[in-house]
Amino acid sequence: ATFAKHFNVTDKYRLSGALSLGFYQYSFGGDNVVVFDNDNYLDQSKSTAGGIYGDLGVMFSSDELEVGISIPSIFSTAPSIQMGAEMNEFNVERYLNAHASYDFDLNSDFELTPMLIYRSIPGSGAVVDMKAGLRYRNMLGLNLGYRTQNGLMVAVDYTFMDRFKLGYAYDAGMTQLNGISNGSHEFLLGFQLCKAQKEKEPKKEKQTDYYLRGKVSDAENATGLNAATVELKNLTDGSAQTVTTDADGNYVAE
Repeated sequence: ATFAKHFNVTDKYRLSGALSLGFYQYSFGGDNVVVFDNDNYLDQSKSTAGGIYGDLGVMFSSDELEVGISIPSIFSTAPSIQMGAEMNEFNVERYLNAHASYDFDLNSDFELTPMLIYRSIPGSGAVVDMKAGLRYRNMLGLNLGYRTQNGLMVAVDYTFMDRFKLGYAYDAGMTQLNGISNGSHEFLLGFQLCKAQKEKEPKKEKQTDYYLRGKVSDAENATGLNAATVELKNLTDGSAQTVTTDADGNYVAE
């Protein structure tokens, strides 16, 4: 479960913070291991243990740009598994995760998103993902990528009713495990709960009104003429308007 809060920095850029809470479960099946010299660690049936964890993340974004930093497992409980005569405790190591992406609108239907992801994994050094995603009408997505120390990645997802998401991803696996591992498969089912976004009202252009003031006077004695008719003609579009002077000969026209 993830909760996020978004703040508008400017009309274009947003700052978001998020906290995820989850439960994980680990299993060790010693009866599935093929060995030549048995010991207490493997002389057992399947052992299972679980725990809770929390992830923390911050993201700076616009409609096209995303730059984020997160710390997975900022806190977690360590599961203990009985392996033969020994009790073993396993800790989930904390690491830094950073990413940057930019959306390019190819046309009204397709959107291309290149992405760069960096991870500082303890014991393995830095890992970098270089990916590119192609999305059709914000419904169907295809992602291809390459991970250093690892290899090829591919993923596809489908979003429907603006709420549900189905996804599948395949990771070819670390090169050191070639011939042993067939890679990893991941399946995703997501459901999104959120407030409907308010449509932004178009900005009203500031209107400036201009007025022409004048006076009609008698040419001989400069006395203002009451109820004189003045015709004003627009030399640009040919339109005209007629105004009438007041008792002092003054008139005003927009």
